[in-house]
Amino acid sequence: MKISLVNVRRSEKPVLPMGILYIAGVLEKNGYEVRVDDLVFKEDEERYLAEMAAYRPDIVGLSFLTTALLKAKDLVAALRRLPVKTVITAGGPHISGLPLESMPFLGLDYAVVGEGEVPFLRLCSAIRDKADPRGIGGLVYPDGAGFRVNPVSGFIETLDELPFPAWHLVDMRDYLFPPGYIKGLFYKRTMPVMTGRGCPSKCIFCSSPNIFGRKIRRRSVANVVSEIRTLKERYDIDGLFFLDDTFTLNTQWVMDFCDALMKEALGVDWSCQTRVNVVTPELLRKMKQAGCVQVDFGIESGSDRILKIIEKGTSTAQVRNAFRLAKEAGLRTYGSVLIGNPGETTADIEETKALIRELKPSLTLFNFLTPFPGSELYHNAQKYKVNVKEGEKLFSYDTRTADQPIMSSELTAQEMRKARSELQNEVFFRNYLGYLNLRNLSFILEVAFYAARSPVKMAAGLLKAVRNRALDDLMDTVYYEYCKAKRKR
Repeated sequence: MKISLVNVRRSEKPVLPMGILYIAGVLEKNGYEVRVDDLVFKEDEERYLAEMAAYRPDIVGLSFLTTALLKAKDLVAALRRLPVKTVITAGGPHISGLPLESMPFLGLDYAVVGEGEVPFLRLCSAIRDKADPRGIGGLVYPDGAGFRVNPVSGFIETLDELPFPAWHLVDMRDYLFPPGYIKGLFYKRTMPVMTGRGCPSKCIFCSSPNIFGRKIRRRSVANVVSEIRTLKERYDIDGLFFLDDTFTLNTQWVMDFCDALMKEALGVDWSCQTRVNVVTPELLRKMKQAGCVQVDFGIESGSDRILKIIEKGTSTAQVRNAFRLAKEAGLRTYGSVLIGNPGETTADIEETKALIRELKPSLTLFNFLTPFPGSELYHNAQKYKVNVKEGEKLFSYDTRTADQPIMSSELTAQEMRKARSELQNEVFFRNYLGYLNLRNLSFILEVAFYAARSPVKMAAGLLKAVRNRALDDLMDTVYYEYCKAKRKR
């Protein structure tokens, strides 16, 4: 049986599709023939559809974020027109947040919610064996005139049982180029790694627990180190980014991991993301010794009142302490901040501005708060007294480069745009200092060369930057053109 897994997305940035690569590994382990496509690298739609017609997959599985919903809809319609009888399925964050709405909108045969490896394998086996799949946990399927969602039957408790992602099914040259996954720094060949799944936090804007649940499940230290060793040997990586929502939640696990990584002496730098209330001086020093170069923290707001509203479970005092400890350990810091939180006023924005000026993170990014499907904020918008533009409710979810936020509360859209551009401009030069040195001269010249070859796009990016009064809009355009050029190598 042939299975085609498709990563549907809009972004030009090289992001390895870890979810479907894990699923692909499980399918191959169970004897299925698997093909993986990342649509970012399939710009010629007719050619791609011809490839699919020739491949004749028995099952197609799509994975996508809300930002790519319309693109996924168009792809399903195009696949239906092919002279190939195939079962079309989907999974991922958007499907898990809005399963019943997504089935008829996209025209799917089945969908899977939550952690995908086990239910999708069971669905493939049922289709292969011509068995009834309706008892599979986490399955979404037609039921009479409507659709039904089966409760998720559980999560994979022993993550070591999963094979490593099926990297061999994609062209790794599409992803292994500078500057890499560690934000604000330059690396030639970085890779993402996930050491665990689940997050117990209850932030109202996050939909991650919809996929992996709230219970933390961790791979063994030996298993993670084995994956890193494999990546080093196979792809000669020089950097890693750990995708875990809260990497340092289990202090002892991280300490043991750092000891094992130092013993292995692979010469790989790394970065992680975590919460400000789960770091200690001893832990950060050990991480630094083991090759950690940067810690990414979710600040979200400089107002304690707002942090309570969004149920972040942290305080500005903890933010200050975490940044101080990280800097004392010799680590770079990255801070992410949300603009347009429920109940947020200009006074709260001023508190955020003051906090960022005090902290001086190595890198700071400001995003519009967006109610993604599956989040508490999305499904209980009235409770938080926020308004979502109905015409854009499903389709305009770019939290960073959108001209307009899709949600408003106390602040108007114009006030949010003004606040974001002012804040982002204030940290602009500090954000790019990690790239601007002689060691990266060839990279800087290459980026400038590709930008110069796209004068129309650069002009559009400049106009957008002027219109939004945001220098980052121009830099995003420059980087996207660079990524396009690299993948067309």
